[in-house]
Amino acid sequence: MTARQISQTAEAPTSLINYYFGNFEQLLRAAQARSMATAQIWCDQQLAQTANLPAISPEGFGAMLAALIDDWTVTQQPHAFAWRECQMMAARDDAFTPLARQWRDIWKTFWDDMCARMGLGAYADITRQFFDGESFLHRITWRRTLDRACLDETCLGWARLLTTGRAGDGRLRDFARLESDKLTAPIIAHGSIAEQISQAAAMIVGRFGAASVTHRAVARESGVNLGAVTYHFPTSDTLMHAAWLQIYLRLTRNVVRDENAPYTHQQFKDNLIHFVQKPSLVEDLLGMEELMSASARADDLNGVGAMIRYSRGRSTYHGLSRMTSPLGPLGAQEAALISNWTQGLRRDLMVLPADEAFSGAHQTIDQIVALLRVE
Repeated sequence: MTARQISQTAEAPTSLINYYFGNFEQLLRAAQARSMATAQIWCDQQLAQTANLPAISPEGFGAMLAALIDDWTVTQQPHAFAWRECQMMAARDDAFTPLARQWRDIWKTFWDDMCARMGLGAYADITRQFFDGESFLHRITWRRTLDRACLDETCLGWARLLTTGRAGDGRLRDFARLESDKLTAPIIAHGSIAEQISQAAAMIVGRFGAASVTHRAVARESGVNLGAVTYHFPTSDTLMHAAWLQIYLRLTRNVVRDENAPYTHQQFKDNLIHFVQKPSLVEDLLGMEELMSASARADDLNGVGAMIRYSRGRSTYHGLSRMTSPLGPLGAQEAALISNWTQGLRRDLMVLPADEAFSGAHQTIDQIVALLRVE
């Protein structure tokens, strides 16, 4: 987004930005305030529609959660994107943290009320964080009917997890994952020129945003000539795929994949704390989120989006599957839910002071561990 783009869309001179708003940053703040006001109206409308709602079954709660996520991301799409942009701006610039905190306050009030009237008030915070994670992904449209059905299944799984400690069946998601695995991804050999290029693309998307990933910019950053970049990755889609693969590998490279190795609930908690609070991961995590937002906007990137959306939980599963519980083994559906919730948790804690974020992380992670009843 640039001042020139805004002036062209508004059909007004760029000089009026400074005249009415003082500077470009103040314009961004005003845009965020407008989206937050609209989001508050939406929240009030949803609460009004569910006034006097009796306590409902897990199936009913799952259906309601899925309907809210779909309505927010579809009918309020510009504001759903504005919320995400605010979160990403705050991650890069502390000046936007107060705005991100205002967004957090809107959703906290909403989910505290919504969960209380559905008889699940004790799980309001973790459900709000799950809403954050799942609605972030649901902006991506790959196969609309399948995406919507998977959302229903996922939200029902979350409701079951809250009430029984297990998510139940996840066959639609399994199918979507297998189908998205068929999408063509670039083959990148270790130590190759292609790897050098893909690492540069990953760095650019994490540091400067997806819009900055061009063949020319990647050539400049990687030290490889432009012809070589376009030879290995001829389209923006393949270049984004390459960036995603590098980021995914970096985020999961420390995951222990020995299925026979012991794994305790304390290790699980420590890994979650590491994920949501370690500063060294910020650039890669932002890069992943930038790629998801870019794929949600551009049809030619929806293949990247599908692979990111339906690959969630694979690394989490390697840990959960080795944990013991009187409820029985944990599967891929629980892993996907925990992965989506963790993403929301990280963004939720990002806008809090360090001491509040630390205590909040431990409190909510303890609640998840208690739900899973792992040993």
